[in-house]
Amino acid sequence: MGKALAKQITGLSWIARISLVVICTLLTSVFMYQGWYKPQVTNAAVATLTQWAQLGTGTTGTLTSSTLAKPTGSNRLLVVTITGEYTTATAIAPTVTYGGQTLTAITATAAVSQGVWVGYLKEAGIVAATTTTLATTFTSAPTAGVAIGAAFYSGVDQATPITAFRAIGSNTAATTPTSAAINATAGGWTFYVTNLNGAITTTPPTGYTEHYDTANAALLETSVGSKAITVTGTENPLPTWASARYGFAVVSLNPVAAPTITSVAPTSIVQGVATSVTITGTNLTGATATYANGTVGTATTTSATSLVVPVTGTTLGAGTLTVTTAGGSATSSITTTAAAPTITSISPTSMLQGATSQSLTITGSNLTGATLAMSGTGVTFGTATITATSITVPVTVTAAAASGARTLTVTTAGGSATATFTVTAAVPTVTSISPASMLQGATSQTLTITGTNLTGATLAMSGTGVTFGT
Repeated sequence: MGKALAKQITGLSWIARISLVVICTLLTSVFMYQGWYKPQVTNAAVATLTQWAQLGTGTTGTLTSSTLAKPTGSNRLLVVTITGEYTTATAIAPTVTYGGQTLTAITATAAVSQGVWVGYLKEAGIVAATTTTLATTFTSAPTAGVAIGAAFYSGVDQATPITAFRAIGSNTAATTPTSAAINATAGGWTFYVTNLNGAITTTPPTGYTEHYDTANAALLETSVGSKAITVTGTENPLPTWASARYGFAVVSLNPVAAPTITSVAPTSIVQGVATSVTITGTNLTGATATYANGTVGTATTTSATSLVVPVTGTTLGAGTLTVTTAGGSATSSITTTAAAPTITSISPTSMLQGATSQSLTITGSNLTGATLAMSGTGVTFGTATITATSITVPVTVTAAAASGARTLTVTTAGGSATATFTVTAAVPTVTSISPASMLQGATSQTLTITGTNLTGATLAMSGTGVTFGT
């Protein structure tokens, strides 16, 4: 881009043109990192298991017990709202239980006529609940009508299930709640609850889906709307209605945070050997791990910041290590390397000069794919038969090969191993001599000795009176 711009601007010196190219390149890099390619942490999304529904109403402060089946899911959150109308301004403060488990209050309106209360029960409480019955009691019971609504969600962060909330009410008639934004996290969910004085319907704000808008006779009317959050930011849902006293609450649910991996140690393992691998990061509680190039055993240690697992590599090379929780997945890499070969024995350990295609057996481990080498010259290998634990190969030693110890090297992708192999000088043989005799007094007569392995030979004669020339 900088080059193209520099070409189109006339009157620039070559120094100015180079400077323009550098500046444009730097700016483009910054924009790419900040916008196009900047890494993002993606949380698993909160999901609705049981959609919002009004479960019961009462004409005063009495609510008959209602039931709501437990849906299957992980990191569940039961959310309940109680709306009530008071003849005089009162702070609504119910006690709500589900299967004997008491819900935790999220927020409630202060002392107003149209009270709104919202509470939750986390996964542990849902599991512990012995029935599916919702029961409600009041410290100060509504005097002119009451209603209960509920929903189940999954994928909610159990440590911090609520991102933000607010509640507001007014005894002065209005057509929308007082404006104020709350934080919301990508992957989470935001919902609102209204309580209006009278049978008055609500129009949901843009982007929100209304799940119910139900009147309790002419006493009050409750509505609930919600929205999935795709971008971290703020939410300020403002439903509208005909002028009326109101109570209003809005809550943002926090998704389970995705795991992160900051380091893996070790980053390389030996093929076929179960190795303890420590994965360090965040949000690792309850994590499981998989390895693309092998298997992962049961974790020996797990915490929010560390996961220790036995990893066995079966396929050579770099493979993806994936850590998964209810909040999502994170990946890193581990390389599986070949195990180094070992030699436990060779047989035979030596061969004579002149040996031809004699079988040599090398026994050890991790020998698959091995190649062979012998120090020095004069020793060659034929085609080998190789398994993980043995190599059988024909060996030829030339007659001229120097005698003595040699180094036999076995090499694989995992490394090398050595053993000592000895070339032994061949024993000479004499098949004939000519002439077989000489007369006393013979001088410098030629003697021819025929045989094998005579190279470097020296001669000796028993007795005295016989000498050899050169």
